[in-house]
Amino acid sequence: TRNQQYYHLVINPLFSDEISKETIGAVAVFHDITKNKLLEQMRVDFVANISHEVRTPLASIQGSLDLLQLKLASSEITKYRGHEYIEKIARNTNRLLSIFQDLLNLSLLESEMELYPALLDLKTVAEQVIGTLRSAFVDKNLIFTIETHLLKKEEYSLDQNLFEQILTNLIENTFK
Repeated sequence: TRNQQYYHLVINPLFSDEISKETIGAVAVFHDITKNKLLEQMRVDFVANISHEVRTPLASIQGSLDLLQLKLASSEITKYRGHEYIEKIARNTNRLLSIFQDLLNLSLLESEMELYPALLDLKTVAEQVIGTLRSAFVDKNLIFTIETHLLKKEEYSLDQNLFEQILTNLIENTFK
């Protein structure tokens, strides 16, 4: 909130001399970081708001494009290369939606969201994520394999939603 103050505290011991290392006191320095914290929160809020505000009209554009693509498939316009332009608009709209979704995700990650760690089998979670994404990459003729031999153990304590989101973003960004 606006009335809170944030400080960074650094404490260092004072020694009597270099040889005996007897502590005779301490020096504490407070750094007021309130302005930095407020600016950071404003940035996070701005990114979240912009991402949300831009995604709404893009979703509308995407819906209209879907309708146009259906109409084009059954009309005479296809011989005038209209479908190529519509596909280009659709691709770029999807790219923009993806960019703004990534911005929104980043904003959520940077905010002080609560984590819910649980023991997860990474191979199982990776298989679920790949299963979900497989249809999006069917036209790229990709084969996904999961190798877990480098893991030191089978289960790790992680927030499942956050781990799935990170893994999904990594895979999607690899093939953009």
